[in-house]
Amino acid sequence: MSKSPTVENASLETLAGIAQFVENELDQSKKAIQSNLEIYVPFLQEVIEYINTTSKSPLRSITLALSARLFSYSGEMLPHVSSVLEYLNTATALHQKIVMTEEFRRQQKEMLSIWGNEASVLLGDYLLSISFKTMTRLGNFPLLEIIAQATQSIARGQVLSISPFSWDSAESHALEVIQNKKASLYKAAAKSGAVLGGADPEVQQALSQYGLNLGVGIQLKKDLAIVNDPHLFLSSLKIGHTLFPLCRLMEEMQLQNQQDALKQILDRDEISEHDLQKISSFFKQYQIFDYTRFQVNQYLQKSREALVPLKEMDPSILHKLAQLALEME
Repeated sequence: MSKSPTVENASLETLAGIAQFVENELDQSKKAIQSNLEIYVPFLQEVIEYINTTSKSPLRSITLALSARLFSYSGEMLPHVSSVLEYLNTATALHQKIVMTEEFRRQQKEMLSIWGNEASVLLGDYLLSISFKTMTRLGNFPLLEIIAQATQSIARGQVLSISPFSWDSAESHALEVIQNKKASLYKAAAKSGAVLGGADPEVQQALSQYGLNLGVGIQLKKDLAIVNDPHLFLSSLKIGHTLFPLCRLMEEMQLQNQQDALKQILDRDEISEHDLQKISSFFKQYQIFDYTRFQVNQYLQKSREALVPLKEMDPSILHKLAQLALEME
């Protein structure tokens, strides 16, 4: 097993720097995202432009590229797997639109807001079909199995996110949704890099766990940012997003028999600015933000520990990626 290539530490102090380090892989991924579509479908070009322009540091594709680089792999399969990860992520976002109200869509300044529910679902389904066509064409069964497992996890996470749950286990419910719906693609990215590089099963599993913990931590940070932004938080409440800080608050208040005050707010047809301020006071009272930051740091530590089996390689760049993605300000 070959050691990973040497990197210039000075270029890896920001996520943008790491993205630049794998710039060639990301450029090839963008080309594959376009070329794998093969034929014209209405609205799809806007979707592709959205995928390729909304993030200068696409963390799923970066995770895949860095994982593959551990084994000095940068072959022709890499950009196609990367394109599939981005297709699946976008398909998930498109399917999620079915629960959004017309009012909420009008408030969004995304390209997704120009379509109705039916178009979003159909476009999502089309991206799923292209994903499996692409993976089948590659002819690598282990990779196909990874993508199939990720797709199954995403579907399970989507079902869980709209399923009823008990307030006294709300935190574990939120984590299960995140692990399946969001983190599964990071898990698939890291493991796919190991498979492309010919890693043994132990190393594949180690990178799989690294990706899972990285993905959970990233989503916890996103959820924390949402509840700290009144507009985003209100929008998320309207469409029923499963947010970790809110689920933690629900469980804490249930355990202390104080849940009625929060239930009264969440059960209202219209949540006011005053209601948001009240929830914010609950967050402070029950130290929810501090707890969420602690959990992000726990997942940072778990991502580091997952890389311990990589004894013959230098996983420092993966450590750096997790640090930059998960360290709290």
